[in-house]
Amino acid sequence: IEKFMTAVDPQNTAAGRQVHLMDSRAIAEAIVDQLMLQDQAIDVLSEILPVLGDIRNDHPASLRAPALTSLYMARSAVDAELDRRLDAQVCVEICGIGGIGKSQVAAACLKRNRDRFEHSFWVNAQAIQGAEELSAVPLRRGGASRNVSGLLRKNRTLIVLDDARDGLDVDELAALCGPGSKILITRRRGPSSAYELPMMGKRISRELLGTKLPAQPPER
Repeated sequence: IEKFMTAVDPQNTAAGRQVHLMDSRAIAEAIVDQLMLQDQAIDVLSEILPVLGDIRNDHPASLRAPALTSLYMARSAVDAELDRRLDAQVCVEICGIGGIGKSQVAAACLKRNRDRFEHSFWVNAQAIQGAEELSAVPLRRGGASRNVSGLLRKNRTLIVLDDARDGLDVDELAALCGPGSKILITRRRGPSSAYELPMMGKRISRELLGTKLPAQPPER
């Protein structure tokens, strides 16, 4: 092993690091089991093995966040407050009446922060009655399959639980999270500590109403 390391790393740049020597089968297993669900890792590896990029693109991961619609209107104050809470809390709750835009705000937050995490994904939580049920929710891509609870415990993971039930306990969800993992929850009602999504202001409301019109509606 020492001769091998001297030959491949004559400058000793790997000093202080662990080096694992694996055959081709073990390397393939490590990629599928540990890296296939990580877009950042596949972006780097596909420069050497382009087929990995093809597999990733041909087999999109399950539990992907919905795309932001053409009607989505970003609100800097809302984004800043959610980012602040995400930094300070393990579980962040977004509450508000139906149709106010909780899901789109959560999808934008997930997209904005995903590079900070090893994994980021979306779960429709309408049918989830308890935190323990997340262990039965699989995340799949290109032959790799992991369960949500395991990722939260072992990897730095951001998950959105969209349209969660009122009885889904935040403390139990937080207990599932290992170091660096976060959960963003949307639901109609929540405790006083939840973030109550505000109504749109007049300017943004007018822009939204005029999105499909040839000209913006006049101010009154």
